[in-house]
Amino acid sequence: MSYLIIEASPYHQQILLNNLREYKEKINVYTNVEKAQSSHPLFEGIVFSNELIDAFPVNVVEKRDGDLYEVMINWGDGSFIEELVPIQNSRLSEWLRLYGPELPEAHRTEICLSMETWMLTISNWLKRGVIVTVDYGYSNEELVKPERREGSLRGYSKHQMIKDPLMNPGEMDLTAHIQWDAFRKISRANGMVELFHDKQDRFLIKAGLFSFLNNAAGANPFSEEFKENRAIQSLVHPGGISSSFHVNIQGKSIKMSKEYNLFIEDPYGMNR
Repeated sequence: MSYLIIEASPYHQQILLNNLREYKEKINVYTNVEKAQSSHPLFEGIVFSNELIDAFPVNVVEKRDGDLYEVMINWGDGSFIEELVPIQNSRLSEWLRLYGPELPEAHRTEICLSMETWMLTISNWLKRGVIVTVDYGYSNEELVKPERREGSLRGYSKHQMIKDPLMNPGEMDLTAHIQWDAFRKISRANGMVELFHDKQDRFLIKAGLFSFLNNAAGANPFSEEFKENRAIQSLVHPGGISSSFHVNIQGKSIKMSKEYNLFIEDPYGMNR
């Protein structure tokens, strides 16, 4: 297996190379997808991302008095402030027409044009294989629920959520939930076939997570076996982090997907 890693940060590149030095002949680290494509013009394999698309830039739109506006940023009274302006970017209106959602009055949502660009780039690069995307997001139906009328754009600083994305500019991560209906429709339009979509906890169970449980009968509850079992179980605990994430698998030129040892008991053959 060859492992191509896309990592823009020189600091994290060095950490990766240090941690994987014994596999250096099979590892290639690139600063962006374009450089990976240059070295591997047609890719066959697995494209895996975890919490990638939620970090893409977004445009924010809001419906007021029956009309659509884009939420822009201005400067006033010594701080950044929001300003609603009529939508001028036709791509935003076209996005809502093609992918939704149909916004209720006084409701806003994020549009991630970069997601469409990324999917087009990856699907054109992928000759044969699968795209595995792990991220948090909502369906169109979920996006227009009253509790999400302010959208999903948030800031995160020191593992704390900041509801106002304009606070501490440049000093916190900004993130927005994926619009899964748009992602799936864009994938189909680019020749992909969806093999799986579900919450991460259900994916992990179906994919054989419990095959890794240790037989710890009669063991000390503070033993390493018990600790490992609790860590495994925490991944699928009701209401835990995995219930917020989705796993989406798209295939291209895949002829035997039903034969894959993905959703069968003990898919890793650990009990053989």
